[in-house]
Amino acid sequence: MKTLVSLFGWVPVLGQSLKVAYVANCAREVATGIKIDKNNSDLKADELEKHISEMANNAYEENVKPQVDELGLPDFVTNKASEKAIDIISKSIKEKYQQKVS
Repeated sequence: MKTLVSLFGWVPVLGQSLKVAYVANCAREVATGIKIDKNNSDLKADELEKHISEMANNAYEENVKPQVDELGLPDFVTNKASEKAIDIISKSIKEKYQQKVS
């Protein structure tokens, strides 16, 4: 995917679409590597939601944001891509917690 972004990132419409897809792909890769703490699965719903949100934001800031900054996307597109990446990471963490509880 990085190769496609390198080759076609300059193309006006296609380039931005590829870059956003690349950000989503990076978020999926980061999400698969996140380990959850089984002890946190007994938190109340609000506390667990806050914990998941913090984990997703931290994972984004540490792993995906540097990649996003390199892409040189316009601010509007960067904000949308960031929101989507955090959402992808958050959903993955929630699924992992659900699997642990089940």
